Amino acid sequence: MSTVLKRHMARQLYDAGYSLFHEGRYEQALVELRRAEDTFRKIDARGHPFSNPLPNKISGMANTLFLQGSCYQKLGDTENAIRCFESSLINGKFERRKPFRLFEHSVRENLTLSYENKVNSMSDDTIASCIQEAPSIDTSFLFPFSLDPSVIPLARLYELAPVRYNRFRDFYTAAGKKDRQIRRADRHSEDVIMKKMRVAAFGILAVLWLMYGVAVVNVLFNSK
Repeated sequence: MSTVLKRHMARQLYDAGYSLFHEGRYEQALVELRRAEDTFRKIDARGHPFSNPLPNKISGMANTLFLQGSCYQKLGDTENAIRCFESSLINGKFERRKPFRLFEHSVRENLTLSYENKVNSMSDDTIASCIQEAPSIDTSFLFPFSLDPSVIPLARLYELAPVRYNRFRDFYTAAGKKDRQIRRADRHSEDVIMKKMRVAAFGILAVLWLMYGVAVVNVLFNSK
């Protein structure tokens, strides 16, 4: 099947999911949208996913993930809603700037609601404990996703609505500072290792050239 036909099929699947969503048939919509996502992924893997956006000027993948997140949100599945909303923003730097600002605004509003649902399910004591404890950091992920999953909602809520969630500011600032310190230390460690490796490599090359020079000299003297 050609890319043009695949793109047409993906668009049809997205439109079917869109119609089902607005009819309130969220589970059926998800079936179509998952198929649309799979088709868009196959198209995107071949390149230029942002040159053929949907009518709102946003890529098919971002639109599909956002609509999936909206379905999960309606069904009360907060975890999957967050996963889809966050994923819809991943390639934002490649989207068309002006349309993406409007799209991102809608995504951020829905993300805020989803994270609020997670935080509202936590007790006040749990929240207080999360804020007061020194956060663990996994630098495999970008901040604030480098934090423990249990406290990511607090950090993301501050990012998404800083005025409304100003009570998480100190926690967010301290966690961000620790994240930067660890990354800086890791980077210095890597720099030291690389310098040692370069010195060792040059040392080996110098020894090899010295051995080669000695061998050449021996051959020249022996040939006389």
